[in-house]
Amino acid sequence: METAVAAARDLADDGIRARVVSMPCREWFDAQDAAYRDRIIPPGVRRRIAVAAGVGQSWYDLVGLDGRTIGVEEFGASASAAELYEHFGITADAVARAARELLGFQVDFAVRP
Repeated sequence: METAVAAARDLADDGIRARVVSMPCREWFDAQDAAYRDRIIPPGVRRRIAVAAGVGQSWYDLVGLDGRTIGVEEFGASASAAELYEHFGITADAVARAARELLGFQVDFAVRP
């Protein structure tokens, strides 16, 4: 969540409003009634980003076709959490960059070897 909050602050500096939703348990969220789920994640907001320290596949239905997931899409890396987050691009900069791209802003990017 710290990564998403830092990205939201970075976006706010550019006048871009971002909403951060913490969802520690997907099953509990899914068990809520539709009105609650729609209040938390409004259906009209289609450019969504899920940030997870795991595989993004479980978030695809929430981010939809217009969204993006940022997470770990491979298995076997071993290092400190900070090193792994940097290696896999789970950073505030990456989240803010993805948000700008989804909003149609021109961004510079680096390709990871």
